[in-house]
Amino acid sequence: MESLHELEIDPEIWPSSMLASERQGLINYILYFADYIRGSRNYEKIERILSTLNLEFDQFERILSNCQRLGLYKPYSYFECKNSRKLEKEIEQYEVQKFFKNLTPHNSETDAEILKLINFAVQRNSIVQVQMFLPFVDRKNLVNIKYLEQQLQVAAAKGKCDIFRSILRFSRDIDPTLEKCFALRIACTKGYTRIVELLLNDQRCDPSVQNNECIRKAATMGYFEIVQMLLLDHRVDATAKHNEALRFATLGGHFQVVESLTEHLKANCSSVQYSF
Repeated sequence: MESLHELEIDPEIWPSSMLASERQGLINYILYFADYIRGSRNYEKIERILSTLNLEFDQFERILSNCQRLGLYKPYSYFECKNSRKLEKEIEQYEVQKFFKNLTPHNSETDAEILKLINFAVQRNSIVQVQMFLPFVDRKNLVNIKYLEQQLQVAAAKGKCDIFRSILRFSRDIDPTLEKCFALRIACTKGYTRIVELLLNDQRCDPSVQNNECIRKAATMGYFEIVQMLLLDHRVDATAKHNEALRFATLGGHFQVVESLTEHLKANCSSVQYSF
């Protein structure tokens, strides 16, 4: 966005030593806190927020007026002033982020602390915190990569697509095929369509593993969109285990899935034996 870039490089607002990523993050928090600061009479809390952001009030107002001029901010569209608990949480997250920026070079102790925080964030389904802590993980450390692979599987099992995507894209070294493509198999079994789509776009994942468990489970549960995606992959055998996918889809009354499988199977369909 050009308007945001214009705001980021404004020399009257930002110190020359501030990195572009820091300016971007600060703008996001300013927009987030804007309505609270302008609408609240709790001056002690306002002072704490501005102190956390390392801003004077006039500097905050100047940045916000620029945001409004550039169409990045409309009053009372970013934050509900009454939600003080959410505000405190965001302040805490920002302070933690600042703390990690001042970490000493990577070592096993700091890595362990960061990975522990990522684990808590995944358990709480906090995509904000996951994205906050991931940049501080040492990508070259194999132990870290293995830990993130575990978190990837947890996210898949819970259906947390945004977290799953963030971890998967963090490093090409993260392997989504562990335990015979567990992430893909569990996503197909539970109907997590977006996660299935992400994994099918990764050529490392083989949807035919475990005797085509993916399509058998998806068809049994009636997940039409997932079945459609799986049928587009040439590695998938829809007739696996004596046409189990079609038989169980029929038993479950999943007529869209039955129709899709029937069209795909064509000649094979005539050889199906229904033993209910």
